[in-house]
Amino acid sequence: MNTPISILLGSLLLNTLLFAEAPTTPAPHQHIDPVLVKTTELAGQGKLMSLSAFSEQLKAPRLDKILLPAPSTQPMRGRDIATLASKGQVRVGIRFKCNKCENWHVNLGGGYAIAKDTIVTAFHVLEPGENIRTGDAHVFAVRGENEVIPVKAVLVANKELDALVLRLEATDLTPLPFARDPQVGDPVFCWSDPNGVRNYFSNGIINRFYSRRPSKGADPIFQRINVSTDWAIGSSGSAVLDECGNVVGHVGSISSIMKERKNDNPANTTKDNHPPKAPSTLMNLHEAIPAKSILALIQSQPR
Repeated sequence: MNTPISILLGSLLLNTLLFAEAPTTPAPHQHIDPVLVKTTELAGQGKLMSLSAFSEQLKAPRLDKILLPAPSTQPMRGRDIATLASKGQVRVGIRFKCNKCENWHVNLGGGYAIAKDTIVTAFHVLEPGENIRTGDAHVFAVRGENEVIPVKAVLVANKELDALVLRLEATDLTPLPFARDPQVGDPVFCWSDPNGVRNYFSNGIINRFYSRRPSKGADPIFQRINVSTDWAIGSSGSAVLDECGNVVGHVGSISSIMKERKNDNPANTTKDNHPPKAPSTLMNLHEAIPAKSILALIQSQPR
């Protein structure tokens, strides 16, 4: 039995109207970022430093007294280093309205406490991207899953070294001591959030020490460390620790060495007589900012 076309058209129109009037309230299972909720509340109360004010402080940071803990000399088990690293970790970020989608977002990188009220992170973690509407943005830190802590002041800032020292509105952070004499071959560990993967712990060794500008000699601003712990986007600013739980440095960048291999067999060609691309040699280099350089930067600042 065939259904009259008028009935089909009427049914289609009814369904269209019903769906057009459906509510746009988010589904119950839709994720709401608790950090975004808390930062929005604190920003509305005037308790978060604006990105504009933060940018002004970057131009003229003012070092205040920092009570650094003494280095540890007692080797620890991996599980104990992980526990210590997780307690000393903070995340640092920007709450902003996006120029492209007009929605509110938070961008988070890593950081770590060096005193009960002071943290270190990478400079580039708090550099605003092109999609950030600066006038509506705020900076903040997060302890644990969603405890938002306001940034109080910029104590030290150096873009060339990729390091920031910030004072927070806190008095009970778990500080990690700076290592004083790390060596090539020493075991190291990193607790970070690569690409949003929370609480990822990895180990490796110190591969080498080097300068980004050999012509500058031993200038600490240009000193770097390669280590073989794992990290990715989102790990920047996270602490790299030695086996005693001291900070060797923090996550700076990652780069790859890649070179295509030659095809040594002329008979192995494609239909157009071009040799196929042979597998590439790939090696990732993990660059960290040395703790010694950060300490030297702190000690060189006028008080």
